[in-house]
Amino acid sequence: MKSQYLPLMLLSCVILAGCGGGKDKKKKVDTKKREVFTQVDIQTANDEANFLFDDVNDEFARLDDNVESEANILGTEEFAWLEVDDILDNKDFDVVHFDFDKKNIRPDQEPLVKHNIEVAKEVLEEGIGQEVIVVEGHACSSAGSGAYNLALSEERAKVARDRFVAEGVPAEKIKIVARGSEVPVIINGQPLTGDRTAQAPNRRDEFRVIHG
Repeated sequence: MKSQYLPLMLLSCVILAGCGGGKDKKKKVDTKKREVFTQVDIQTANDEANFLFDDVNDEFARLDDNVESEANILGTEEFAWLEVDDILDNKDFDVVHFDFDKKNIRPDQEPLVKHNIEVAKEVLEEGIGQEVIVVEGHACSSAGSGAYNLALSEERAKVARDRFVAEGVPAEKIKIVARGSEVPVIINGQPLTGDRTAQAPNRRDEFRVIHG
C-alpha cells in the first residue's frame, strides 16, 4: 500500500526542491536613502516686501530693488518733515484723486490741480512769507505691502509738487509727506475700507498750508 505512494512522494520532493532553489536568487534592493521632508520653507509676503501691480494677471508681483524700501523713504528729507508740529489749514484746496496703482494725474482731475496751484499762489502772495504748502500723498490698502503703498503715496505727492513748481510756485515753499495707506478717508465716523473700488477715495493727494 505504501509503495503506491512512493512516486507521488518523489514528485513532491522534486517540486519542493525547485521552489526552494528560487530562494538563492537575490532580489534587487534599492539602497538609496530616501529623504522625507516634514517641513517646506516657503517664503511668504509680509509688510516689508515690495510689490508691483501686474495689470495682466491682476495681482501684485514681488520686486527686488525697483521700489524704494520703507527705510529709505523714512530717511528722505521730505518724509523727515512729517513730525513738524504746526497749524495746518486746507484753505480752498481740492482733493485730487488717482486711479488704482497709478501716480499720474487723471484728465478729470486736471481742473482741480490747476485750481490748487492758483490757491497756492494766492496764499503765498497774501501771506507774510512763512507759509508752506504741504502736499500729502495717500494710497488705499486694498492690495500691496505697507512699503509699496508708502512709496506709491510719495510718488503721488511728488507729481503734484512738480506740477506746482512747473507753474511757478517756489520749490522751497512746498513740502511733501507720504502717508501710505495709514490715513484713510473717514466717512460717517469710520475709516473707509473694502476692495479697490470701495477705496477709490483713499487714493488721493491732499493740500494744506502751514502758517509759520
